[in-house]
Amino acid sequence: MLKRKSTTVMLLVLTCIIITFAGCMQASGTKASGGGWIDSASMVAGEKATFGFTARIASDETIEENVYIAKGEFQLTDSGTGQVFHAKVYGTYVYGEADDTCIFAGSTRNGLTVAVMAFDKDHDGVVQEGDEISIEIQDDEYNTVYSNGGLLQGGNISVR
Repeated sequence: MLKRKSTTVMLLVLTCIIITFAGCMQASGTKASGGGWIDSASMVAGEKATFGFTARIASDETIEENVYIAKGEFQLTDSGTGQVFHAKVYGTYVYGEADDTCIFAGSTRNGLTVAVMAFDKDHDGVVQEGDEISIEIQDDEYNTVYSNGGLLQGGNISVR
């Protein structure tokens, strides 16, 4: 039952992300990795949220249309809020022609759902603006327990 609930939460979060970014770009990265830092969600000057992740499609099996079973890991430490999250990646959204974006979801040991949208803006060696990340973490009742995102202040995201 927990797995079904986690899948439902992931699909809800991914749907919200997709609707939010509709028209911006569509995800199609099948492998992604990254690490670095963005400003803390606390908005306190000098505080950082550091992260690292790997995510890749594990098989051709889908959870739902364009949502593939994936594997990988996600780690986040926000020094401003004091929050630390570690999640196992279990699904990634793939669609369209864009090859510089990856959307994936995972879950923590204590049942939180993590949804990440990662943008590789220096894809193929052509720097556009700078890599970006968007992170949303929810509990099992769909309450947001952490939300953050923005341009990387240090680090790199690679989507292939």
